[in-house]
Amino acid sequence: MSCSMASCKIMKSEKKIHQTFLLPVLLALYTCTAKVRSNSVSTNMLKGQLKNRRIKFTRYKLANGLRVLLAPDELESSVAVNLSFDAGSRKENPEQAGVASLLQNILLQKFRQIDGEMLKPFEGTLNEERASYFSEFTVSRLDSVVSALAVQMRAPDINQTHVDMQRLALQNECGKLDERRFGRVQETLLELIYGDSAFKYGAICSLPDLNHLSLEGAKAFFTTYYVPNNAVLVIVGNFKEDNAKKMIAKHFGVISRQAVPPRADFDNQQFSSERRKIITHSRASAVTYISGYLTVPSNHSDWYALNILADIIGQGDTSRLYTALVAKKLVSSVPEGISESRGQSLFRIGAEVLPAASAEKVEAIIDAEITRIQSNGVTQAEMDKARLQERQYSVEQLGTVLGKTGFLARSMLYYNDPNRVNTELGRLEAVTSEDVLRVAQKYLVRANRAVVIAQPWSSK
Repeated sequence: MSCSMASCKIMKSEKKIHQTFLLPVLLALYTCTAKVRSNSVSTNMLKGQLKNRRIKFTRYKLANGLRVLLAPDELESSVAVNLSFDAGSRKENPEQAGVASLLQNILLQKFRQIDGEMLKPFEGTLNEERASYFSEFTVSRLDSVVSALAVQMRAPDINQTHVDMQRLALQNECGKLDERRFGRVQETLLELIYGDSAFKYGAICSLPDLNHLSLEGAKAFFTTYYVPNNAVLVIVGNFKEDNAKKMIAKHFGVISRQAVPPRADFDNQQFSSERRKIITHSRASAVTYISGYLTVPSNHSDWYALNILADIIGQGDTSRLYTALVAKKLVSSVPEGISESRGQSLFRIGAEVLPAASAEKVEAIIDAEITRIQSNGVTQAEMDKARLQERQYSVEQLGTVLGKTGFLARSMLYYNDPNRVNTELGRLEAVTSEDVLRVAQKYLVRANRAVVIAQPWSSK
């Protein structure tokens, strides 16, 4: 995903949970680099890099409702574009499960056929809340890229052959799910937590058979959600703003406004007690553990404190869980993090269990570390390290034109607040140790979580 500075920690999260826990075809929103921090990076060096980090942009809207963000920067050597739709898998119903992924795969194939050399081919991200398409190129390609994007929004060529090919690709991807650590457990966790909520359809393989996906369903999803008044277009890099505005008006301005898509349903889930499930499958080579705690939407102030808490719990080789589990060779990794969501974000903790341990032992150690934080709080050294990690990731994430487009598009689509690109780091740095203690006590409780354990199948 182009991720926010904070949300990309999911594995650390929309980081390692995003890298390790989720299917690449589903969350390519989750295509962040792992947030591995270096203790050798000095605070002064990062402050110097961040001093002139503020991103200037122009925001406007076309008559058809398309929201546009332009951030020209003559210091950049290239241009990046991001076209995002409020068209994630939460928009699906049981009869449509998987259609968001099917449609995105079809459109990506078309975007990758844009004439001319691109610095980076078009890529896409899809999660429960959005579908995004982005690429990087020289400014000479801007008009052709904008034109191609507009053509696909206006009149995409979607036929039965496209549907059959991409449905097969999804089926192959689902068939490999058990081979991936955290693959099947992540699917099961979403189903266990969200029940009948649309958010469980973030799992594209939640149904064993994807043959229900049809050409009619793909077209219906497109005409409902891939409309200008449900989209954000972001362009960042070395281009002339006036020229870009003319191109956008020429290519996108002729597309008609459509009916307003159905509003998102962000009804809160409530647990009365812990939910647990053990699954067994033949392709698993070892035991995998994951827990997910229901928390708050990502525009809530507690979300920032939960991000810092995730850093302290599992980010880096001096973190609590690395020291307690990885260093002692009980697990090979402890991916963790909090997702970014307009609904309830999930605080997830996982473990790839090694033969020297059991899921029960690993879970007991994880729970003990959480209890210790809830009782004694966190140290100033841990807070300083977490803030340094956030500063470093801010430099990394916003140091590329693609990173900037992704952050701006998501901030506009989710919060109608693109300036979050300039304020999120400050909000993270303002978190106090008291805030971290409070959110640990409030949200990381057993009655508020679901747990899934995957075990290798045995005929014995």
